[in-house]
Amino acid sequence: MQEEFTCIDDIQYTYNIEFSDIEKEQTDVILDIFNKKISLQYTYPSEIVNIFGIYYRFHLKDTETMKKCFLSAIMRNNDRSRFNLANYYYCNKDFINAIKYLKPLVEKENLEAMHCFGNYYYYWGENTNDNDFRTFCSQQMEKYLHKAIEKNYMKSANFLGSLYSLKKDYVKSKHYYTVSAYSDNIIGIISLANYYINIEKKYDEVKLLLNKAINFGEQNAAFILANFYKDVEKNEEEMIKNYIKAIELGHIDSIYQLGLYYQSKEDYKNMIKYYMICIKKGHISGVNNLYYYYKNNNNNDLAKKILIYASKLKNPLGYINLAKHYYSEENIKKMHYYYNKAYNLPKYICPIKKININPRSHVMFYIGEYYEQTKNYQAAKRCYLRAFEENFSLASYALGKLYQHFIHNYDLMKKYYDISIKEYKCSTSLNNMIEYYAGINNLRSIRIYYSIGVNLKLKVDKTILVKYMISKMIPAGRKEDCMICYEEHEMFFSNCENHPMCMKCSMKLYLSPCPYCRKRPREE
Repeated sequence: MQEEFTCIDDIQYTYNIEFSDIEKEQTDVILDIFNKKISLQYTYPSEIVNIFGIYYRFHLKDTETMKKCFLSAIMRNNDRSRFNLANYYYCNKDFINAIKYLKPLVEKENLEAMHCFGNYYYYWGENTNDNDFRTFCSQQMEKYLHKAIEKNYMKSANFLGSLYSLKKDYVKSKHYYTVSAYSDNIIGIISLANYYINIEKKYDEVKLLLNKAINFGEQNAAFILANFYKDVEKNEEEMIKNYIKAIELGHIDSIYQLGLYYQSKEDYKNMIKYYMICIKKGHISGVNNLYYYYKNNNNNDLAKKILIYASKLKNPLGYINLAKHYYSEENIKKMHYYYNKAYNLPKYICPIKKININPRSHVMFYIGEYYEQTKNYQAAKRCYLRAFEENFSLASYALGKLYQHFIHNYDLMKKYYDISIKEYKCSTSLNNMIEYYAGINNLRSIRIYYSIGVNLKLKVDKTILVKYMISKMIPAGRKEDCMICYEEHEMFFSNCENHPMCMKCSMKLYLSPCPYCRKRPREE
């Protein structure tokens, strides 16, 4: 049974949505709808029917009723329903309908609608192979975003600045960030500061911009400035000063960073001070660091007290870490007790990343680990599958590993490793697949997974490839000038049986066709 929502933030974090300011005026209605205290009636005011549309879209995933709700509200001139229905079509890449429903608001020169229009055209262009149409979409994007910027809608300037930064067109990127910054837009100020840090290295401008944002009360600006003094100017005094300023403005991760700093300086009194504040604020990394500090110094009683204290703050990860601690002491009864306590807690909103932590998915994953370590692989599989169904990011990797090494079902191994690689960008799963195919001499699959790793920018373990390549190289039995690097070395046949290369060039080119005859390496 789902726990009752107590505030709008809980709903937004659970469904990864953002209610508009107008919608937030209906706070009590939103809570009643999502807590199932009132039922849909199309005779309700359009503002309430609009909220029902959001509820049917994200909670019940009933798109037909969602559309009826939004269309009913649109018929009564509810602009938010136009935005919400257009957004639904946009997210499903139905750009024609997205633009259709937003167009009346654009014609009224609604700035938010113009901004969305520009976004829709940009992503429509990105999703077509027609170069002429892509150019048209780019022109439309610029047209509507510039209209919004001219009317001082700086969200559009920030979008263009970010877009051109990704395209490495730093002249245009700087232009749009500057326009936004000079309008005192916080995101524009911080983005321009980051531009000066990473591109032009104009550090005086960085300080001016970030201090300006700090004067507006922006906590992230103080945090960025502290990191700037730590990583770029190596000024510890200014670093500490700005972390403290960020803390005063409510930035929780700055507390943790100061704890890390004092730990690196072996100033354990201040380290403990800031990690204890982290614990009170729900920063689980601070809990872990202080726990391991005491544990590594053979103070198990204090280590345990830290976890008990954290668990009393209703942080599920506190209970989970306490359960792990009792497992390390071989107290299985208490391990299960604290896992059960965590399992029954409501979803927890992480104060750093502002995302929901689902205790049940965490608990099932870690109990799965326990069963795997105690060689109860079927129980481990059941737990990992439960965690996977709850979208726990490590569960697909754990299932792949379990099927590979213990259950030996290689089709299911591939299924879960592939999910882990493509959805969660897990380098370990990628390397396990490469290692598996190296073990069965399947060069074609090695090449496929290596290409996936490159395309997804994952960390490919080169030692696996090196071992495999060396095992496949055949000595040519002679020393001569390599025709690739023009240096004299022992020759090896690798890419094909007719054209030898030195070992260094063979390793470098092994996954590519032979540079002489374009023949692929032998696939077994």
